Amino acid sequence: MGRRLITAVTAKTGSVSTFTWGDVDGLTGPARTQTLTATGGTGTGARFNVTRSGGGSNSLITSVTLFAAGSGYTVGDNLTVTETLTPFGNVAITVTAVA
Repeated sequence: MGRRLITAVTAKTGSVSTFTWGDVDGLTGPARTQTLTATGGTGTGARFNVTRSGGGSNSLITSVTLFAAGSGYTVGDNLTVTETLTPFGNVAITVTAVA
């Protein structure tokens, strides 16, 4: 009788270290930067600075930077950040590395 090898694979979890983002709604609004908490994914506590440049009808989200890395996230987690001031745009974030 042969031996069977059973291997358990556990995905690495940790703090967000790199990510990609996209402006889901393409809404325009006033120039500003907000620090917002992400929802979704396997972890908690990730916060991002979301910046709109310009102002008025030409203002789109131009920058998303990591403010707080949170914990318990895995590569491939899809997160959403929703602005708290009108026009309440959404940013889709995909975790590409954890630390």
